[in-house]
Amino acid sequence: MEDSSWFWKKGQITVHALQGDHYEPVPTSAVLPGIDLPVLLPFVDMFPMTSAVRAYRDALRRQSATLPNETQCCWSGRERP
Repeated sequence: MEDSSWFWKKGQITVHALQGDHYEPVPTSAVLPGIDLPVLLPFVDMFPMTSAVRAYRDALRRQSATLPNETQCCWSGRERP
C-alpha cells in the first residue's frame, strides 16, 4: 500500500505520496482513489461530526444521482439501480 499523507491547509486538501525519501504532491489518493476531494472539502470542519457525515453522504447521493446508470458509484461499491 502506498505511504501517503493528506494535508488540510488554507481551505484546501492536498494528497502527498512518499517518493523515495520525501513526499511529493499527487492528484489523487492511491488509498482512496474514488474520493472526490472538492466534494469532501466543505465538510472537513463541520461540527458536530455526525452532522458532517450525514451532509457528506447526502452530497454523495446527489452527485451519484447525476451519473449515468451504468456508472458504478465510488462510495457504495454498488451499481445504481
